[in-house]
Amino acid sequence: MSGDSNTSGITSHMPLLLAILIGASIWIYTYTSWFPIFGSILGFGGVLVVVPAMQGLMAPARRQAYAQFVDQLLFQNPRSALAYIVVLCAGLIAGFVCVQPLRLTNHLLNSSLDIRVGFSQHATDKPPTRHIRINAGDTHSTPLLQPFLNGASYVWVSSPGLPQIRKKVAGFGWPKMDLPEDLWRQPIILLRPSASLLVNLDRTLPKLEVQLTRNGGAESATQTCIVQEKYVGEPVWIGGGKDTFKISDSRLRAWAREFRLAKLRGELEGDESSLSADQILTTTLRPRCEDTASAFDHLQIGDSISWRLTSRNANRLISKGQMKIEPNARFPLEVRLDQVEGEDS
Repeated sequence: MSGDSNTSGITSHMPLLLAILIGASIWIYTYTSWFPIFGSILGFGGVLVVVPAMQGLMAPARRQAYAQFVDQLLFQNPRSALAYIVVLCAGLIAGFVCVQPLRLTNHLLNSSLDIRVGFSQHATDKPPTRHIRINAGDTHSTPLLQPFLNGASYVWVSSPGLPQIRKKVAGFGWPKMDLPEDLWRQPIILLRPSASLLVNLDRTLPKLEVQLTRNGGAESATQTCIVQEKYVGEPVWIGGGKDTFKISDSRLRAWAREFRLAKLRGELEGDESSLSADQILTTTLRPRCEDTASAFDHLQIGDSISWRLTSRNANRLISKGQMKIEPNARFPLEVRLDQVEGEDS
């Protein structure tokens, strides 16, 4: 009779204990990047090596007594089964419902990425950032509290030399980000002057004014910013965060070819040899207005961007244009500023 009782006790406790251990392993593997460390501790034994070492120092009778105590505590005590049920239910609710993982995958196969990640309740907050290094081809998972439990509603991700992405988090679907591709998929505009216009800017130093019209129904608004009073032709980034970032070498080579072709065709007026185009084109700007600069940090599909270049001395319009951000555009979207016939501004 006692043998049957012991057997039934073991069979009723063992599935619950296994469910807890397997659930904890799945949670660590899915929601965090600690699984290799967790597996290493179990594989090498770690501090657990001390247990069999101490058992070897015990007398057989004492070792048998401890084995019976552990067996009674884990597999035969009715309160243990109740504790397992409570721990399992609490773990499933807290670990798999209240918390969701944010997964950042580095798709670069030859270099690591230094990532800055921040979490905030509101889009206008400036969250503190957490620095993470993701090795080539690896995925980093971070557990985060759900928004409906007062967790963060926005996640910010940026990397040196790349734009900043901001995503809204809702419900149970924390985002998966493929880096660095996702950083370039948000609306980002690059304004830069044509070759002939850049030569004229070197002589006139006009004022560059940019206007953003946000189409949001009742919340539609127009923001205006003077990017620079003495604009000499630097590329201007709109969207992608607050910081400027490096222009790719391939894009710079394409601009250099455009300048060479314009010179061969005789489209450049004046002495273009005095123009340090390389230095100007590699120095990027952002709208830095005191009151409206934040409006240009993150663009949305449907927003309209317009610009005006005016001569400060002759009050003459040098360049103007407008474009709308379409859903299927490829970003960063390069917009060339062309010269227009002079007219009063």
